[in-house]
Amino acid sequence: MATKFLVHILFNVLVHVSLQNVQRLELNGPWSISNGTMSAVPARVPGGVHTALMDAGILKDPYFRKNDNEYRWVGLTNWTYTRSFQVSSALLDQRSIELVCEGLDTVAEVKINGHLVGRADNQFVRYTFDIKQFLREGNNTIEAVFESAVTYGARRAGEQSYRVPPDCPPGYFHGECHGNMVRKMQCAFSWDWGPAFVTTGIWKDIYIAAFDSIRITDVTVDTVKAQTDGERIWELHVTVFTRCARDVDISGTMTVTLSDTRLSWHSLIQGTNIEKIPLNFTVSKNQVSTWWPRGYGGQLLYNLTATLEDGRGELVSRNSVRFGFRSVQLVQDPIKDMHPNNGLTFYFRVNDQPIFLKGSNWVPADSFPERVTPDRLRNYMTSAADANMNAMRVWGGGIYESDDFYNLADELGILIWQDFMFACALYPVDAPFMASVTQEITYQVRRLKSHPSLLAWSGNNENEVALTGGWWGVYRDEHYMADYRKLYVDTVGRITRAEDPYRPFMLSSPSNGKQSEADGGISKGNPGGTMFGDIHDYQYSRPFFKDSTYQIPRMASEYGLQSFPSMESLRPVYEEQDLYYDSELNTYRQHHYGGNREMTNLIGMYMLLPNSTDRRKQFEDTIYCTQIMQAVGMRTETEHYRRWQSALNSRGEGNTMGALYWMFADIWPAPSWASIEYGGKWKVLHYFARKFFAPILISPYIEGYALKVHLVLDELPAIDHSNPLDIELNLKPEVMEDERPFSLFSLWSWTNDALERLKGQLKKPSEILSLLEGNLYMRIYSWDSLEPRYTEEIPFHVVKSSEMVLETRIQGLVEKGQCKTEDHCFVYFHLGDPSEGPVSWLPLSVLKTAIGLQRHPDLKVTGISPVDGDALVFDVHISTSAVAVFVWIEATGIKGRFSDNGFLLCDRSKTVKFYAWENVSSQKLQSSLTIKSLTDIYEG
Repeated sequence: MATKFLVHILFNVLVHVSLQNVQRLELNGPWSISNGTMSAVPARVPGGVHTALMDAGILKDPYFRKNDNEYRWVGLTNWTYTRSFQVSSALLDQRSIELVCEGLDTVAEVKINGHLVGRADNQFVRYTFDIKQFLREGNNTIEAVFESAVTYGARRAGEQSYRVPPDCPPGYFHGECHGNMVRKMQCAFSWDWGPAFVTTGIWKDIYIAAFDSIRITDVTVDTVKAQTDGERIWELHVTVFTRCARDVDISGTMTVTLSDTRLSWHSLIQGTNIEKIPLNFTVSKNQVSTWWPRGYGGQLLYNLTATLEDGRGELVSRNSVRFGFRSVQLVQDPIKDMHPNNGLTFYFRVNDQPIFLKGSNWVPADSFPERVTPDRLRNYMTSAADANMNAMRVWGGGIYESDDFYNLADELGILIWQDFMFACALYPVDAPFMASVTQEITYQVRRLKSHPSLLAWSGNNENEVALTGGWWGVYRDEHYMADYRKLYVDTVGRITRAEDPYRPFMLSSPSNGKQSEADGGISKGNPGGTMFGDIHDYQYSRPFFKDSTYQIPRMASEYGLQSFPSMESLRPVYEEQDLYYDSELNTYRQHHYGGNREMTNLIGMYMLLPNSTDRRKQFEDTIYCTQIMQAVGMRTETEHYRRWQSALNSRGEGNTMGALYWMFADIWPAPSWASIEYGGKWKVLHYFARKFFAPILISPYIEGYALKVHLVLDELPAIDHSNPLDIELNLKPEVMEDERPFSLFSLWSWTNDALERLKGQLKKPSEILSLLEGNLYMRIYSWDSLEPRYTEEIPFHVVKSSEMVLETRIQGLVEKGQCKTEDHCFVYFHLGDPSEGPVSWLPLSVLKTAIGLQRHPDLKVTGISPVDGDALVFDVHISTSAVAVFVWIEATGIKGRFSDNGFLLCDRSKTVKFYAWENVSSQKLQSSLTIKSLTDIYEG
């Protein structure tokens, strides 16, 4: 417990003390690993045993065929990391010398010169050990002796006085048992989309910190909106966390500075054994700019630096934190104008602006975290931004992601829904486990809370619904429910709310939110219901292309369909004998029970199954069809949720304010729910997401015998125009050419950033929704012609973020288009120039019954040209002689993405851009390109 200390706010006051700077000795770099039966192998830290064995040539590609099973022995083995290091007399002279382990994976004893200095049992904790007494001048050795997490989990399970399920994953996961007993990445023991690689190693930085008096370990910042004397201000609640040499009197000056401003504060620090220093300041809103989610404003970030100096002005310790000025609330209010039993709202407000969450769910990008480089992360997060996402849920069975991940989210304006790392399991609540969890939650909240992108905390993934749904034969068992409350209400929730009082905390996902809390932490009803909180919804047997298939929730935080990754992603990890749909390896790699057959059943509902007699070609064609099926399903469901954001049905369902599909990127090449393949290649779904998450969405759907079309808009925040920084730094407004009201047909091609500029041109930006008006253009085509049979301009005036602008009978469209039946026609919508603005299309029947589609529409890539001589951006010109559906272009062997893909082509030509992620010549790109449409895959 910290001794009391004194903080005085001073200006230019220095206290003369004798303190020395902190010394840091890095221990990253070369180590060796051994297991008692093999010679020592070189290893890199940060890193893990698997990657060290790969680098040494002992393991081949772990994702190749069934190597997850072949290499099980690695995770079942105990390993020892060893290295030597030099210690100087100057370092030894410091009063306090600590070994800091930012991440040990997972169960370890750490030794210095043969002496035990500390133990670890949690992958998600920073461990700090006092090592001064064990060091000597000159050469020293350090060992980290790791016990197999599988062995440890089994032992811990045996120590429990009662069963804590699940014991093991299903057999078709090919996984390891008792992962819930170990505080490490849960999906390392396998999941329904990933392999079992139970990793071991020093997976984060390790170093020695030596100091004479005090060192600053962390700085956190809370930003709170307030008002004083009529002036709007930001309150800054700063906490400086420290480590002190035992019983040393600390006296010095703490200076806190804020980057990009002239603001600084000075504080006198006095005391002994200080653990944290709370400091409170205020900043006028006119002095800083507000951080906004993507699509709602800018993402200006500030560095706050805390510096401790002695009386001579010499540095003692310094640390900093990057943050943004923003506020966040989770709004759970009674539904207005409805019966009081019709539930509560469930949506987030950022800077007082309601935000519709558009995004996906993040699982670890690799089984081996050390392989997820900053460049790879930037590519993934940029792909999220390019698909118009503003949110990402970090799922609770993975890891608390790297600093790079959250920094990128801050820069790109992507809100992070952060689960704590508990998923699909019950957990022990004995003293050792709870002590470890307490360390974990405290550390991770302090580590992450200053990120403006961090939207909310969630206690676990699906554990409330598991208890109430009878998973593992446990149905509302009082003993297990008491354990649940002890872990998530009394421990995780209590610590989180104390450490981070200005950010929402939810007990579980899915959950009934405030209602579950009122019920004591576990809902008395269905915790995945539509009247409260969020839902997880998976529809594997109903028509994925029909609006009526899907529920109307307050928020959908998980929903998805599976698809296969491309042949390009599978070839490196399959052998030729595996490359057919019903191969034994395809069955082995599918961890979702019956998933491969499920996909072909769903395909068969909507389109014809591939019929090639060549097994490999049929597999490639089926892959393509699974991706189309997945994309169409996710488009249908996501647009359904976006349409319901401004409406309630007669039961009080609606006001849906979030759509986070499952899932973002693959952990390995295999069938899954992901929209991005392992390595970064976009599936059809990700190209569709770019459209269904667009700021302006044309959303047609069929309900009964009618076609309905909604226009859906991202709501725009009321920017504070009294603050010049909000205008200058966030909006950068441009002068309008004239003062006539903006009409939507002049807005279709605007990006999120362009929408921001619009707000600077309005006296009352909140009025923008009543200013968007124009014409929706509808064309009716027959499948056998590139010429529309009917065109119509439909005027509209939008006053809500989602509004129906057209309702018409299907039979009336058939008659207008002079179609024989709905099987002969499709409808196409656009705003303004269809080559640049939002477009949408919808068949009037399922494609398997479409009449008139030409089997081979003579699709061609007619040429490519670099844009402005750039070796990274190219125009790709394509042509067709007939209507082509789901046109798919691939640049095999070239990393990059297209501006559009998986599209309908009903014009004779189209130009798309290819954005290369590495320099490539026009010739190489040209030779890599292939193009096809759905009807190209059928024979006969």
